[in-house]
Amino acid sequence: MRIRSYICLSFTALLLAGSTSLHAAVERELGRNNFRTSICNIASMDISVNVDEAYGEPMISSKIRWTAGPNTGPDCLSKATHVWIRVRTESDSLNYFKVRPVIPSAGQSYGTTATESPSWSNFFCERPADSASCENEPKSRQLFSSNLKFEGFEVVSKTSVISSLGANKFAPPRPKSKAKDGRLSLDSMLANAIDSTIDPSAASRRAAAASASKEPQMTTEQVAAQNTTQLEEQAKIAAKNVLTLVSSSLAQYVSPPHDCESARTIANWVQAPGMCKLNFTRETSHDYLCADNGESRQIKATSRVSINLAEDIAEIAGIRHSPDGWASLTLVLADDLQSTTAGDYKTNRWLITANESRLEDLQQLAGSLMTLVDYCHSS
Repeated sequence: MRIRSYICLSFTALLLAGSTSLHAAVERELGRNNFRTSICNIASMDISVNVDEAYGEPMISSKIRWTAGPNTGPDCLSKATHVWIRVRTESDSLNYFKVRPVIPSAGQSYGTTATESPSWSNFFCERPADSASCENEPKSRQLFSSNLKFEGFEVVSKTSVISSLGANKFAPPRPKSKAKDGRLSLDSMLANAIDSTIDPSAASRRAAAASASKEPQMTTEQVAAQNTTQLEEQAKIAAKNVLTLVSSSLAQYVSPPHDCESARTIANWVQAPGMCKLNFTRETSHDYLCADNGESRQIKATSRVSINLAEDIAEIAGIRHSPDGWASLTLVLADDLQSTTAGDYKTNRWLITANESRLEDLQQLAGSLMTLVDYCHSS
């Protein structure tokens, strides 16, 4: 008798949760709200994944449904969109496997189920990217039948050409240039010359009438209110950028191994209890390879820090580059903050490290944080 287990996990980019064991022929439904991929704002997305094995090969079926967020058309997600399912292994490390569901338009029910059979050697990968290293066949088979915990998913989408063009379809037409319209230019000059000869005050009256027809100037209070609204909208976009970047492209970094250490995996999370408060979590794990008994020993550390953007940020330092292929962004804190789950260790630095190929994402993160800090100082 085959047992089918089903779990529905509902979470946002602010919260990662839920876990059950993965065995052959299991189904999972995962959800995520309020995030961004490419130029698409996603209000909600649900993905149903069925993992099975047939004739010694993995079989994965998937289908999704989603609703569009602000300024996002129903066909913003391109057909090349794919999803990386995030799972935690029994050794407490993270792995990802890729699915390519059929992408329906926003607001519709689940799309058509897509079934694929990846090779074992290209199944479980260390991060959500096509360039990531993946486990070999024996290790993938072992993970497949182990006690895996589902923790969420990352969406990778290329911008749809139609949707990007559609975003500008309401742009006002360009006014015709007088320099390119000889008749308009000459007629206007002739009319002005005749009016000035017959009635010298006509030109000044026309100018006064044109000025009177213009919209009234805003008061100082109205300008201040408009600036406040614009700053708040920019801060909201910046906050979404921070959450999206840390939960996707900057979610994990794997450093090269050293003499007595295996590759070090650094995972990042962020929660936003409020517009001006960010709770960062960093989990670092690696194996120590130089123990006296010759056995490797896993070392794991989890750090957390709660940052009030109106008070705790002294500086957002410049992004550092390393010849080893990594880049890092440092938040210099105004005071020493407790940053671990145990003990009284404190620090005035919070570091976000990524592969150098993610440099643009780090720069966007730094810019979004600066926008938030400016907003929180002024509010």
